[in-house]
Amino acid sequence: MNGETPIPFYPFPGTVTSISNGGISAAAFQADAIGPTAIATTARGQVKYIYRGVVTIAGGSTSGTATIPQAVDVTKTELYSLGQRVQGAAGNNMFSYLDLTNGTTVTATRGAAAADATNHSFQIVERY
Repeated sequence: MNGETPIPFYPFPGTVTSISNGGISAAAFQADAIGPTAIATTARGQVKYIYRGVVTIAGGSTSGTATIPQAVDVTKTELYSLGQRVQGAAGNNMFSYLDLTNGTTVTATRGAAAADATNHSFQIVERY
């Protein structure tokens, strides 16, 4: 090293104090002082809440809803379609799209009221 002092490498700017359910919770991450400032304990963009569910559109209906058990901030939440199961052979009328209607409701809507039901799986990810 030719008399030079090595620069320490820290993989992340903080100390993990506990791990549960296979992950590190934001509350378990304590900031360490780095230079004159400290790093915040919750970084913007970190995952706050994940929920998976299914919206069922009953036969004869054009839409259906599912309730999210914990209210989310719609401005910080992503909605993902995980696929659909069409129960019948009514063609394109069976396929639906998803909408995060408000902080507690996901709505699935299809083109027309078909005789058979459609199940649409989804996942929401809320971030800080």
